[in-house]
Amino acid sequence: MVTIFEMGGETSKFVRLEADCGGAGIADYQTNGDCAAGTGSFMDQQASRLLYDIEEVGAVVLGAAKAASIAGRCSVFAKSDMIHAQQKGYQPPSAQGSATL
Repeated sequence: MVTIFEMGGETSKFVRLEADCGGAGIADYQTNGDCAAGTGSFMDQQASRLLYDIEEVGAVVLGAAKAASIAGRCSVFAKSDMIHAQQKGYQPPSAQGSATL
């Protein structure tokens, strides 16, 4: 099974591929119906702000004990929610003594 996330300038897509008769077939596909403008850039900016390389973010998310509530419809609102969550004490795992973001 292979999972692909594509975050572009106008949409975000999720595609899950699975083995199919010697090749690969699409097992699941979804695209967002809401604003996704700048989603890829937003992910790069937030990873950098939290002192991660973008390639590290997936593993950090999978290892998180608890997630902060972040708006999922717009990167502008999500950024505000992330800043507010950090002000409330949510931090990446490398930060000592804080909740996990």
